Amino acid sequence: MESNITQLSPVEYELDIRAERDTIDIRINGQLKKLRPSVQMNGFRPGKVPMGLVKRLHGRAVAYEVVDELIQEVYKAEVLDSPDHDVLGSPTVTKIEYEPDGELHALVQFGVRPSVQLMDLANEKVTRLTHEVTDDEVNQELEKLRSKIATYESQDSPAGEDDFVRVDLLQLDSQSDTPVVGSRQDGVVFHLGSDELDESVKDALLGARPGDQARFSIFHEGYDRDHRYEATIIDVQKRTLPEMDDEFASAATKGRTDTLDALKAEINDRLKDQWDRVLRDQLEGEVVRRMVDAHDFEIPPSVVELYLDSQIDDIARRSDGKLPEGFDVEYFREQNRPEAERTARWMLIRDQIITQHGITVESEDLDTAFGDTGDGDQSSGKSMRAVFEKNYPEMIDQMERRIENQKVLDWLLSQFQVEDEVWSDNAGAQ
Repeated sequence: MESNITQLSPVEYELDIRAERDTIDIRINGQLKKLRPSVQMNGFRPGKVPMGLVKRLHGRAVAYEVVDELIQEVYKAEVLDSPDHDVLGSPTVTKIEYEPDGELHALVQFGVRPSVQLMDLANEKVTRLTHEVTDDEVNQELEKLRSKIATYESQDSPAGEDDFVRVDLLQLDSQSDTPVVGSRQDGVVFHLGSDELDESVKDALLGARPGDQARFSIFHEGYDRDHRYEATIIDVQKRTLPEMDDEFASAATKGRTDTLDALKAEINDRLKDQWDRVLRDQLEGEVVRRMVDAHDFEIPPSVVELYLDSQIDDIARRSDGKLPEGFDVEYFREQNRPEAERTARWMLIRDQIITQHGITVESEDLDTAFGDTGDGDQSSGKSMRAVFEKNYPEMIDQMERRIENQKVLDWLLSQFQVEDEVWSDNAGAQ
């Protein structure tokens, strides 16, 4: 048997395997002998079927099993167990020439980790957006809370500018103006005071009473024409908002806060945390984009395929274990390949940073992380971690990965020159 490895590119190699008939036949005969005791055939006692018949019945299948095992053995010995190749992704058998009672010729392509030279970040600048929570933002949140605990009272008077109208809705055929079968929707509620409500709907329902009917047209994104509807008014309700006082604050938080000022402070803190997370994510996303754009190196095709396989598997998992009907796998792979390549490039850059700068996840890091998911106490985090290590070890791996990613991003931000800029609508859109 012979094997030879040829370099196809800086990140891709090909393993050439050739095996003589005698080598393969010895393995086949050995497998058939192991199989013989379990072969049953009329006229023969169990385990006494002649080898010639065993080979005639199972020889072809066993031959291909032996060839497959032989290829895997050679790949493991010559590639995986060799210090010369840092393999990434899964190997691909690109060629098999074999027929039973013949010789074997197989080609296996595999990818290796590329050499990544990290760029000098000394003069690299990145903008960190900052945002101060405004009174208007706090007041908007207060109004949302007022809406949640508002009271609603049905009325016989015509629907007013800020009333809620509940209707049974039918879509109408554009040609015959008759109801479309199966289109009925019961109990649809329209708030006439909403800025997002289509003007045609508001005009049709304003002034309506229970029992009235109204017709209106709505334009739906993605269609080349309006959709017509007929609404039967079931109920008109007037909303009463609570006074903005301490009693409202207590009711809105179920007693968690006693005063309106305390509620405002709580909302301010929550909005600040939200803004901090959003702007931090944006900053980290920009750093990753800059790193990916600045490092140009070849990526093993097998690694990109691995990311695409993972995305397709995820779609199947979210669809009861199988891909949706009509799902075009090849089209999906082609459309998502550029993003998969960028993801693979970032992962390779990330791994190089971890290796080059000795980034590790310590036991204390895990305790802190689990504590943050609970009451923030590290000792309770240690207890929670012990539970997960016993019952959900895969969660520990995921947590370690997240901590490792965060440490990489923290290190990168310590190397960039970070310039602060106050957030604006224009800055946020960039």
